[in-house]
Amino acid sequence: DRALLATSFRLLAEAQARIGDHDGALATSRRAIALFEQLGDIAGLGRAHWVNGLVHLMAGRADEARAAGIAALQACRSAGDFYGIGNAMNMLMQVDADLASAMRLGQEAIEAFERAGYVNQRAMMAGNVANLYERLGLYRRARRLQAEVVAAARSTGSRGLLAYALGNQLSAEVRLRDLDAARALLAEFRQQRRFVMAGHAP
Repeated sequence: DRALLATSFRLLAEAQARIGDHDGALATSRRAIALFEQLGDIAGLGRAHWVNGLVHLMAGRADEARAAGIAALQACRSAGDFYGIGNAMNMLMQVDADLASAMRLGQEAIEAFERAGYVNQRAMMAGNVANLYERLGLYRRARRLQAEVVAAARSTGSRGLLAYALGNQLSAEVRLRDLDAARALLAEFRQQRRFVMAGHAP
């Protein structure tokens, strides 16, 4: 079954990228792209291009990651794959040096994940946009958005996302000199971080 093989290559390439086997991941992602092209599976092709971009991004090759992200976005849009659209826009946001442009991409990615019905991915993306607000010095906006991410992570039981979001909200509270609010979050942040570091987080 070539469709199953193509999907297996895509998933394997992502796993290889995340453990630092960039050369292996690059070769595997290219095999996935070639198979999806032969099958005419546009959604699968878009997601495979995203994995290819992820490899380049994790290897520090921004130009190649951008090119793969554009290819992924075009294919996913053609297929109406909103999850793939969100991932591609997230990648393009991360390699965009223009903060205003990156912010627009982030907002569009949030909308795409919302349309796809992926609560955790939407929350993760909102956290990324909040980090941009913080870089721009818009700490109140960052805090408000991070609080939404914390609430979403609590509701879905995603410990990894919750630890990440709590840490980001803590940063915003400290920058706003609201130390009481920061202290109120600190114990929960430490607890969630311990779970994540122990390998218990989903």
